[in-house]
Amino acid sequence: MLVSLLYTFALYSNELLKYTDFNRSKVIVSFLVWRSFIAGNWLALFLKRNRIKQSLLEMKKQQRKHKLETKKRRLMKNIITLAFLSINVFITFNITAAFYLDENLTEKWFNFLTFGYYNDGKCSKILKVAIAALFFGICKIFIATLPLLVSLFYIYYCIDLRLLISNCNELLDTLSNKKTKENLLVFIRNYSRLHCLAMQSESALSTQVLFLVALHFTMVFIQFSKLFRFHPYSASIYIENSLYPVLNTVSFFAIIYFASEVHRQDGVLRRKAKDVVFRMWLQKGTRKKSEVLRRFINSKRTIVFSACGMFNFERQVLIHSLGILCSYNLLILQLNRGYNK
Repeated sequence: MLVSLLYTFALYSNELLKYTDFNRSKVIVSFLVWRSFIAGNWLALFLKRNRIKQSLLEMKKQQRKHKLETKKRRLMKNIITLAFLSINVFITFNITAAFYLDENLTEKWFNFLTFGYYNDGKCSKILKVAIAALFFGICKIFIATLPLLVSLFYIYYCIDLRLLISNCNELLDTLSNKKTKENLLVFIRNYSRLHCLAMQSESALSTQVLFLVALHFTMVFIQFSKLFRFHPYSASIYIENSLYPVLNTVSFFAIIYFASEVHRQDGVLRRKAKDVVFRMWLQKGTRKKSEVLRRFINSKRTIVFSACGMFNFERQVLIHSLGILCSYNLLILQLNRGYNK
């Protein structure tokens, strides 16, 4: 993976030297930044692999305990993952077929990949097609797919955490019956484990999520640039101009939404806990237990995921992101018009 990234950096840098116009240079630099964030994401995954493993093991225990992984949910996860991988296989097959059927396209890409050193026509067509298809498969499709799979994993993780918080929320409804003491102990035990898992997940995944959001945001920025139509297509970014900007756009907003849902659900639980504390305090037999519940809730910090502490995932981030994207692209559009004049 490191070799493929370095080779792609060399290709992009070589193409960057060919162009002097602002539009093409901006797009190529954007993709260089995008691939830098991918490298950072891989490095963060490698450095925090042990913490991630511990978080996954604890999540598996909670899933088995609360029976979250039903057949229906497992089937939905498998269908979504399989559909995503099928799209990548379909793109790879189409590109290979295009190279095999279009000799001029194959020659163009072969010269590009070899920096123009092997344009004497001695190489066979099959070898040229194989080299071009291998480059697209490893250096483009695989590199573009891996962050999307990590994003899909993070979304699944947030959904499971949200369901665990919902289960604790349902336990609060049982604190007003005759078994208040037993139910209170169950709630404290379950929420303590859940809270510990959430804090452990934040420590293990926040750095990777920062790079994920950054690389998705870069691709979303390029997608908005395409919508405003102020840059031309470039030969070296054929794959990135296909379906991947759309997938990155969906992943960017999905990560923010599902991570913010964890925070929102925890806020719902805390507001409900305060209401339960008040109702328990009104009854003479449960006043001491209401004080225990109040102190327990106040002792736990609010569950909120962040991008390595840079910003917290809340619903307002969705609106702010859209505003930044539109404003910045409109600004670049105006600057570009002045530059062309």
